[in-house]
Amino acid sequence: MSDGLADLRQKGTSSLAWNSASQAVQLAVTLVRSILLARALGPEPFGMYAYAQAIVAITSVFPEFGLGTAYLHRTVETEDEDALGVHFTLTVLFSFVWAILLLTALWSSSSEDTSWVFVVLVIAAFVTSLSKTAQLRLLRSVTHRRIAIVDLASTIATTPLALYLAHQGMGIWSLLVIDVVAAWINILGYYVFAPVWRPKLKWNKGIVSYYVRYGSKILSSNLLALLNDKLDDVWTGRYLGSIDLGFYSRAYGLANYPARIVTVPVTGVAGGMYAELKGDRARLSRAFSEINWAVIRASFLLSGLLFLAAPEFVGLVLGSQWLPVVPPVRLMLGYMMLDPLRYSMGGLPPMIGRPWVIARIQVVQLVVLVAMLYLLGPRLGVNGVALASTIMVVVGVVLILVRIRQSVDISVRGLFALPMAALVTGIVLSSIVALAAAPWTEELGSMLLKGLVFAGVYSALIGAVEKRRIRDAVTLVLRMSFDRRDQGKP
Repeated sequence: MSDGLADLRQKGTSSLAWNSASQAVQLAVTLVRSILLARALGPEPFGMYAYAQAIVAITSVFPEFGLGTAYLHRTVETEDEDALGVHFTLTVLFSFVWAILLLTALWSSSSEDTSWVFVVLVIAAFVTSLSKTAQLRLLRSVTHRRIAIVDLASTIATTPLALYLAHQGMGIWSLLVIDVVAAWINILGYYVFAPVWRPKLKWNKGIVSYYVRYGSKILSSNLLALLNDKLDDVWTGRYLGSIDLGFYSRAYGLANYPARIVTVPVTGVAGGMYAELKGDRARLSRAFSEINWAVIRASFLLSGLLFLAAPEFVGLVLGSQWLPVVPPVRLMLGYMMLDPLRYSMGGLPPMIGRPWVIARIQVVQLVVLVAMLYLLGPRLGVNGVALASTIMVVVGVVLILVRIRQSVDISVRGLFALPMAALVTGIVLSSIVALAAAPWTEELGSMLLKGLVFAGVYSALIGAVEKRRIRDAVTLVLRMSFDRRDQGKP
């Protein structure tokens, strides 16, 4: 049993390293790309794209049908050799029907300008869906190297194309090209060059029955998750317009950077580990606590830095036309801090066979989001939408913490008390220092000063109290890395 856990940890460490390295490069590239596109396009094209993309994303839950989670959830049916072929068959069938129905509905109800936007996004989503089967095979084995490489290749390849079209005055098409090219790179990366798995159509009544049965339990949860993530875009685009949605989409994009930096490389690895350890409460609790201890401390650090740097960063980097983005970004501090936990903590119940837990929480979140949008949105505009999203996330994380204690043993105080105190202390002290130095610093100097003071105070407080735990975590990673290297020697 201990050997199995050691092997799983080694896979997890390797996958985390690949994901982290790939994600770091992707974040740098996409940050530069988003800055240059923002300066070239302005808010309206971003708003049009965000509105169409939100509708496509929400409805795409139906062809996905929870099939991926059903495959990752280890059962007798998914151990069968035909399980991947059946997954691919159902994905092709469901995605084709979805594409036809959605395009038919949207073509008749949209203007000529936006109809083609929907067509491009739907086709790109259909092509992307075909690569999901190969990705699932890698996720289940906690082997993320290929996924990291394909994602990185996609980011690097799409960036120059998007920037070229933007500077040619192509507007929204410079955003759409990212989806189109990324979809085909996924196909090439998984099925053409050193194929991970060769696509084949399979039909097994027992496996189909399992997929449909388990997927139907996941469907509502996935739909609720997408509604919670994308309904604010749909509401803003419909009631406030494309320009306001453009501002909100950039604010939301900035607020999502902590989750992208911290959660994306961890989530897939964590999900595989949760599924593997689902029958052992003690080891599952330890893995869960270790993962989320790190996620919380990293996300609070990044959230504080972004909160403090937002005014100078937007003005200097994005340009004065984007200054309305600053208030909603700062109002989303709670969102930035806690949103990564929706994924790192919320991924536990589905992986241990309790998907209904998250679905019930998401129902409450959706009710809260809709109520807050209609209560705050008309009065406060984009700032109201930002507050609505933040309140929704806070409610969701609180409810997740309450419910997951039935499955794992955790200390809420141990997870949150220290980073919260370090966050507040760092923000207050860095603001005081920046205010005192204001007569002698310009915007760039003020941003750097606040960032350095906050990072120093936050890191010092965390390090002083948890020095031993940090040292043990680093030692564990290094030991596992050397063990894995030694195992490769003859």
